[in-house]
Amino acid sequence: MSGSLDNNLTQVAINLINKFGKDVVYTNRVYNEPTDTEIAEGDLSATSSDTDHSIVISPPEPFDVAMINGNTVRTGDTNCFIQGQDVSFSPNISDSLAIDGKVYTVVDFAPLYSGNLIAAYNLHLRSIGKES
Repeated sequence: MSGSLDNNLTQVAINLINKFGKDVVYTNRVYNEPTDTEIAEGDLSATSSDTDHSIVISPPEPFDVAMINGNTVRTGDTNCFIQGQDVSFSPNISDSLAIDGKVYTVVDFAPLYSGNLIAAYNLHLRSIGKES
């Protein structure tokens, strides 16, 4: 159960992201498990569907140099926040964002809670090139 403080802090996160953030196109990739019919026919491949959302993200920030290890965090990786409430999707690894003409993929994400409410998501992004 969420309390009034949780609701207030979640609203603060939304307000800050909207005030200082930027509009982007977020492509949410959802993987669909094979149906019983597909399994019976021997098709065990998962399919995916992409849905574009116009959202606001916090200004992207590069990772601190001390965090770059060449593996999980690489040079050029960045992170940003999106609101955790009143969005029609949850982030997934391999989602993508178009930011200022470049396309980034979600490498990792972490929900930030206020009580039991997700106030925001912290997204770890990696550039995969320019928009086509």
